[in-house]
Amino acid sequence: MMKIEFVPKYRLYKKAFPEPVSVASSIPEWWKHQESYLNNDQNIHNGTMMLTIKKCQSIFDSMTFGYYLKCPVDMFIDATGDKIKVEVTSEIMGLQQQHILSHHLKEQMAKYPIPDYFHEEIIRIHPMWLIKTEEGHSALFISPMHAEDSPIKAIPGVIDTDAYMSDGYLSFFVKKGFKGIVKQGTPIIQVIPFKREDWESSISDDRQSDTKIKEKTLQVRSVFQNGYRLKFWKKKIYKWPVSLLIGCPMK
Repeated sequence: MMKIEFVPKYRLYKKAFPEPVSVASSIPEWWKHQESYLNNDQNIHNGTMMLTIKKCQSIFDSMTFGYYLKCPVDMFIDATGDKIKVEVTSEIMGLQQQHILSHHLKEQMAKYPIPDYFHEEIIRIHPMWLIKTEEGHSALFISPMHAEDSPIKAIPGVIDTDAYMSDGYLSFFVKKGFKGIVKQGTPIIQVIPFKREDWESSISDDRQSDTKIKEKTLQVRSVFQNGYRLKFWKKKIYKWPVSLLIGCPMK
């Protein structure tokens, strides 16, 4: 089993900031309350059981995939004006500029296709944890999947975390017009470790592929529900807690 380590940027203060967690431990509330069947009815209609998104294994896997980095402190964000205003509590204020919050000059992202519903300014947040993966493995940093209601959205990136425990800030778009608090402990980054491998692509001309695809489709559709899960799905494991490095960088 491969290992991923989460290293507190400041070991002396690590208890002041929320620890990373496995995504599986933080299933979103909307999913918990979603019914599994239309009208909560398991009846069969024309040979089909009317299922909801709750029964989609691939979507569930995406919500249990990897680890979350959380917002390190309460942040008041005001994106109603020309410039974004961010405030933290007075006790944290001394760390604010140098250690937790930063920003990009908009000129640094002048050609980036920022969607119209995001503010042109970009804020940067340090989650106060660094990541180390085993040799040959990198990590994908993205916004938590299926959390479109969040007022902030991470700019995705990949870091070779076996060679470099990034000590940098993570960059975020902010929705225009948002004014409110992003609470401490809110998941803001989904970290997905992966093995680096070389890939070669091709276009298949296998005439038997249609038959193979049809066969697998029939296997899945031969039961009213959970066909993919029962016949093809493989379990993914992201254990927690992980061991934290003791020799973390001190500033």
